[in-house]
Amino acid sequence: MTQAFYKICPTCSTQTHPDVMFCTNCGGSMQGSPVHGAQTVAYPQNPVPTPVAYQQYDQPVQPPPYQASYQQPMVSYQQPYQVPHGYAQSEKNKVVAALLAFFLGPFGIHGFYLGNNQMGMIFLLSNLIFLPLTCVVIGFFGYAITGIICLVQTVLYLVASDAEFYQKYVVQKSWF
Repeated sequence: MTQAFYKICPTCSTQTHPDVMFCTNCGGSMQGSPVHGAQTVAYPQNPVPTPVAYQQYDQPVQPPPYQASYQQPMVSYQQPYQVPHGYAQSEKNKVVAALLAFFLGPFGIHGFYLGNNQMGMIFLLSNLIFLPLTCVVIGFFGYAITGIICLVQTVLYLVASDAEFYQKYVVQKSWF
């Protein structure tokens, strides 16, 4: 019988396929056995099966004992803000502020509602300035700019969590 490539078992000298890891005859390990080239090998007509020898281990392999020396690092949680005395956190509602910014934004009503009087006055004065300029077309651009700003503020109010909304728009009086 001729095979192109083969391995020879180091235990029982049986020719096997080059990809096997254990001998098909005796079960011995084929790792480290060289791959041989094409040769003609004469096999006996009635091969005598050899007894399978099993390797005996003294003790089963045990995993290393669990050591509880690792501790999870402690991360201290800090509140992102302190609620000032006299203010309740639910005093300003973000949905109300978003609706005011969407419908009455150019008048600055949402700024006055949030306690940001500076923002409310800027929107109110810009509305008074852009109203007479609508005859000259420049006023339309001013209204468009304030409308875009109010639309962005509406979206930002709605996507912020309640704590972020309170901290950013009520305590810090931020525009965006």
